[in-house]
Amino acid sequence: LTVTNDVIDRCEDSYLTAKDYRIRISKDYSDKGLIVMVCRHDNVIWFINMGPNGEKRYFMLAMMQKLLGELPESFTVGFFYDVICAMHREMERWQLLLKCLPRLKFATPVFHAYGHQWPCQLSYHPYKNPEFGHTDGE
Repeated sequence: LTVTNDVIDRCEDSYLTAKDYRIRISKDYSDKGLIVMVCRHDNVIWFINMGPNGEKRYFMLAMMQKLLGELPESFTVGFFYDVICAMHREMERWQLLLKCLPRLKFATPVFHAYGHQWPCQLSYHPYKNPEFGHTDGE
């Protein structure tokens, strides 16, 4: 299923609205975002404290590139991210990690999936993608 840009824009807009709200209520905290890469068994591979600047997508791109550089090229890797629809679109639009894209599978964590537009849920919900089994991404 191809997810159109206007659908992804609506998903991203709803996420940014929620993010603005979280920033307002968390202004007293020094850590605005954490990103953790774990294996299928929930063991931590890498952990990044994004500090006061908050969440930036390049952290996830850097982690993807680092992990794929450590694994054999025959491995396919699944990634969960709150707005993976927007991340996937940006990777294709700007040709980021272009050589790695065939090795990547994307999904939105179940908790966040229902906040997405229906086409995104069909494309990125892990329960609707047999490659993720019954993993919820949380």
